[in-house]
Amino acid sequence: MHLFSTYHFDLLKKELTEKADMAYITPADCKALSLALFNKTQKSISETTLKRIFGFAYSKFTPSLFTMNALAEFCGYTGWDAFCQSRQKTPAKKQSSENKPCSITAKAERITNFTLQTQINHSGIPFQYTIPRKFVDEQLSIFMQQPYTATIFTAPAGYGKTIGLCHWVKELVKTNTDKENKDIILFFNGNTINSSLQNIHLNHWLMGLIGLSPDEDLEGLADMVEGFTGRFILIIDGFDDFHFRSNNFETTFNQLADIINMYHKYPWFKVILTMRSSTWSSLREDIMAKPETWFTGFMMDHEQKRNVPPFSSEQFKKLCENINPNIAHEITLPVIDKLSTPLYFQYYYQRYSDNFSLSHFNDLTYYHLVAANYYHSVYKGHYAIEKVLLITGIINQMDTDNNVYEVNKLRVHELIKRYGSAYQEMISSGIVEELNLSRESKLNFIVKMSDEVTLDYALAMILMYNNNYVFNDNLIHLADLVFSREKKLPIIKWFIYNAIYKDYEFDLKALLSVQMLPAEKSEFISFIGELLKLQRDNHTKSERMQDLFRQVCSEDFFNYFISLEFVDIGYERVLETFLHFSLSTQQQILIKTCLSVIAVMQLDLAKLEKHLNDLKQYSQKSLQNLPINPINCIETILFYLKYGIVKKDALIQITKFYFNPVENTDTSKGFTEVVYLLALYTSTICQKHNKAAKLINGLNKVYPDHSAGYAFILKTIMAEAYLASGYDVKAREIFNEISDAYNEEDGGFTTFMKVLYEGLKIKLTLPTDNHITVVNNIKNLIKVCDDSRQIIVKVNTLGFILANYAILKENVYVFNDLYFDFIKSIRNNGCRTEHFMTDEIKWAETRTSDTMVSRFNSFELNKN
Repeated sequence: MHLFSTYHFDLLKKELTEKADMAYITPADCKALSLALFNKTQKSISETTLKRIFGFAYSKFTPSLFTMNALAEFCGYTGWDAFCQSRQKTPAKKQSSENKPCSITAKAERITNFTLQTQINHSGIPFQYTIPRKFVDEQLSIFMQQPYTATIFTAPAGYGKTIGLCHWVKELVKTNTDKENKDIILFFNGNTINSSLQNIHLNHWLMGLIGLSPDEDLEGLADMVEGFTGRFILIIDGFDDFHFRSNNFETTFNQLADIINMYHKYPWFKVILTMRSSTWSSLREDIMAKPETWFTGFMMDHEQKRNVPPFSSEQFKKLCENINPNIAHEITLPVIDKLSTPLYFQYYYQRYSDNFSLSHFNDLTYYHLVAANYYHSVYKGHYAIEKVLLITGIINQMDTDNNVYEVNKLRVHELIKRYGSAYQEMISSGIVEELNLSRESKLNFIVKMSDEVTLDYALAMILMYNNNYVFNDNLIHLADLVFSREKKLPIIKWFIYNAIYKDYEFDLKALLSVQMLPAEKSEFISFIGELLKLQRDNHTKSERMQDLFRQVCSEDFFNYFISLEFVDIGYERVLETFLHFSLSTQQQILIKTCLSVIAVMQLDLAKLEKHLNDLKQYSQKSLQNLPINPINCIETILFYLKYGIVKKDALIQITKFYFNPVENTDTSKGFTEVVYLLALYTSTICQKHNKAAKLINGLNKVYPDHSAGYAFILKTIMAEAYLASGYDVKAREIFNEISDAYNEEDGGFTTFMKVLYEGLKIKLTLPTDNHITVVNNIKNLIKVCDDSRQIIVKVNTLGFILANYAILKENVYVFNDLYFDFIKSIRNNGCRTEHFMTDEIKWAETRTSDTMVSRFNSFELNKN
């Protein structure tokens, strides 16, 4: 019995369409052809089978012998074997050597164009919006000019390998049209090999694909026509093991390696492959053993398994402009960090395709995209239950006690066998990754989730399932038992996301037991605020969501959100969201006081005046229990910055408090901390540094147990007060003390705490001979202050530096840039410059005025 041969089957299909009088078959013709086959042979070949045969529908397998016999009988043969034998006995007249390369080129071109169109149609973003990838052009430019025979692009799913390659192939086909000696470009998907290759050598299959008989090969192609100088470029996209049955992939790769080795001596033969990182890990040793044959590009990760980069900022911007050229797209670091992977950019585009803009991006966006990817890869489709059981089984085998979140395949082999189809689907979608890290001394196949954030999502969903999808103390306790602190916090964020966004039962008090550093708590507060805002804007609120909103207003949880170490733009949005809830009068006053402090930090007098007027609408009885009235403090700051008038009411209350400090037991701790911090800034802004130091001493007497973040802020302000008063040694002692805490926390401080610390650090490093270090530190501080709108810290620091102009006299340009930023920041926010400028700054301004205008027009420090 004859085995399947692509070459012979293509001949049979051609004869079939001729016998059926269908010169150009279409999908609609398959129904009529099915009926004609039955009428003549009494064998039923379905319309769907015929669509698979002619490429109108996807097919994993080669046609059955029954199907091939029926088609042969329709053409007048006794069966498939007879048809194949007839073709061997009466071979077709060979094409002339002059025409054969043209015929091969034409056949390859048809296959390439079909593959190209298919891949373009499958693009998650309309192909006309997508962009060529520079890394493809660079790698293939080197490859084509060097004596390598094969090259690979390797990366996890979703890195844009296929679309990047399609752009290159499309351009190659376009330029090939105008060439006198055309290249033979054969481009197809790895899955095509699996569906077509059965018991025949890959080389024979390739020959049949381009119209050569199995007995021919490419070796004599260059000699067929004198002067032929074209190239044969074989491109296989998605050459991955999950496309193949059982052990067929290893056999196919070995045959491909044989072909590459056979044609290696011919510089016109080139092979380009794309593959997943998991496939590359299995083939790496074999490929790396032939460095003269294989060009592996430029690996970009420490594990050496990816040579495909995410989008660069320039590519990202170009992509956004292609999609929506009518608006300006602001590319920020958080956006490029989360959306630079093509897969997540695709999900973002699909989510906002009707009105595409990066303005939709917020703290929740990445969570939406990760959840969408998990839904499409796990929860959607025929094997959803099996996938969930499989992921659960794999994760249960992980050594979470030692933070090992991968598992040896041998430990889950039986589970994979049981849910084989589900496993293959997840490998194909890229949600699960399999890596062969074996060496001579050890077999080591690793199974893991594709990336850290997908793992966190899967872990969170398993624990929530085990806790009946309820967010409570028991769920937090489960996370404590299973995970380390570093792993637990991102998983708890997924708990919160699912509980609020998906409307699960949620006990907010469970959050109070979670230990966090100030920066972590700030991130959580911003995250919860975004979720609450999203649900508040939802017009249909479930009873469970209404209960959640009531919990937000409870005293315990409300105080959880209130602390001024969280001051930044994100915290401002959270507080504004809270104002839409049913808060008590004191809670409303507290939030508006916090917003006033944020306006002071931003040096935004318009906001400050608005918040002051809002606070004045409340009854003064609501504030009578406070030893220092926040309205008096805000009014004092506003009048001083705007008009140069020092109102005495707040300063008198501050003086009374530090001479007779009394603990206030009638007001929440959060409220008192906010009011006293506002009082401290009232003293320092009005240049009353002694008052600020005495107020801090009074606060430490009656409130010795500050939170770590609040205590840090008080010490920083105390050091600033000493420094401004001329007590440099005392200021340095406090700085050394808080430096120890700063270094121990290692990134655990909020942005507000960081700018306070860095501003103080810069002041205490002056004077110094190392001007470069000082200038770099100033640049970094200015950028962070501008990004987080901590303008008063920037102005305060720049004022101090400019007053010490002597240390910068060797670089007048640096001084001018600092001075320009200083003046601009004050005036743009409606403040009087006189309140921030000392005699030293005015003197320096006079000395440098001749060069200042030209420097201002050409350079700004905060843009570097």
